[in-house]
Amino acid sequence: MKQDPAAYRMVAAGLDENGSAVFRDEVPPAAREIPGIGSSAYFWRVAGEHSVPSSVGAPATVPGPATDSGSALAIVRIAAGSDTRKNLSEFLDVQGHGEDNDADMHATATVDYEIILSGKIDFVLPCGQRRTLETGDLLVVTGAPHLWDNPYDEDCVYLSITIAAPASSPHAAG
Repeated sequence: MKQDPAAYRMVAAGLDENGSAVFRDEVPPAAREIPGIGSSAYFWRVAGEHSVPSSVGAPATVPGPATDSGSALAIVRIAAGSDTRKNLSEFLDVQGHGEDNDADMHATATVDYEIILSGKIDFVLPCGQRRTLETGDLLVVTGAPHLWDNPYDEDCVYLSITIAAPASSPHAAG
């Protein structure tokens, strides 16, 4: 299993300007290191609503989870022996620090689908709620404040698909 998120290869299939099905090979990621935590590589991003063929996205040019009404595809590595107990606002578009203004927590306005590819990691919610996730486990995060903690002796690598989910107005008709 690859440990470096940027080492993954992505191939995209879609339609060209004439409507013909084509491959886009060797799509380079927008990679970044997060000192003391790990690294990530964002491969694809859709800005705005999804619709075929007009809004299907493009290779990511900046790292980070989905924004507005789009989506993002990434591989993330959390290094062995590290946790995310620091304000990640420098790296993520965080929406707050969790319950009771817990500075250890962060949250994004996204629905996150994650699949643990290798290693294991603890996913932590406020008030000490914790689940250990292992290779093959799936995680869905729906705006909950959280942090990642990897007290184990191997890196954890996971696939992350984020879909923007802007907060709805409490006065919106529905």
